[in-house]
Amino acid sequence: MEFVIAFFIGILSSITASMLGIGGGVVIVPLSLIFLKLPIHNAIAVSLVTIVSTSLLVTYKNIEKKIINMPMGLGLEVSTSIFAVVASLIAINLNQDVLKIAFGVFLLSLSFFMMKNSKSKYEYSETNGKFSYFDQNLNKVVYYDIKNIPMAILISSFAGFLSGMLGVGGGIVKVPILNAVCKIPIKAATATSSMMVGITAACASIVYFRHGYVIPNIVLFMSLGAVFGSKVGLYIAHKAKNEVIEKVFIALLLIVAIEMIVKALI
Repeated sequence: MEFVIAFFIGILSSITASMLGIGGGVVIVPLSLIFLKLPIHNAIAVSLVTIVSTSLLVTYKNIEKKIINMPMGLGLEVSTSIFAVVASLIAINLNQDVLKIAFGVFLLSLSFFMMKNSKSKYEYSETNGKFSYFDQNLNKVVYYDIKNIPMAILISSFAGFLSGMLGVGGGIVKVPILNAVCKIPIKAATATSSMMVGITAACASIVYFRHGYVIPNIVLFMSLGAVFGSKVGLYIAHKAKNEVIEKVFIALLLIVAIEMIVKALI
């Protein structure tokens, strides 16, 4: 029965990941705790390994569509992956409750920041910009430039720390940073983040694997579910409007923030 549950958790996580570029850990970790009754460290380990498989599937499709900003993503991943490994080494011996509360408060702040930013949108030029991708929903090429790279490196490193500490992939931080701080359109931000979270999760999962927290059978069935869910999520992501994706992401931030805080207090 637990393998069936793991399969459906994989489906839900993959749909979330491919739509929002967040890795799916915000679904895997809490659902693994609730329905599979896994200890927190095992839930984090399973989440990280499953995120890698999900990211590979989504990234392959996004590379075909040429939406990923590869130079930006790989550049940010240097510091992000280092901090993910450091956080994993700390987390295997650490009580998670205080960190969950801090994480929840951070996400609440981040969601309000995104809501404020969405009310004062910036325009993307149709003729200028170093980077570009074809938006199927708009039926045109979108051009853009990257802003505030030093700030992106700093916050992305923090995202890597959260990834290793809580098994969330870090995309829940990377997407709004790429979009609101670096001024990358939300679709390019989610696609780039999907690629990044796979690298981050792979680095962090090595630590948990070496300490015996990964459960191979659970990971296998979650990954199989992720294969199916990624196709559904990618279809929705490429057809939906940018504004819709942003609203869904903000709602998810609020839900996860409250969930993390409540679970840490009870």
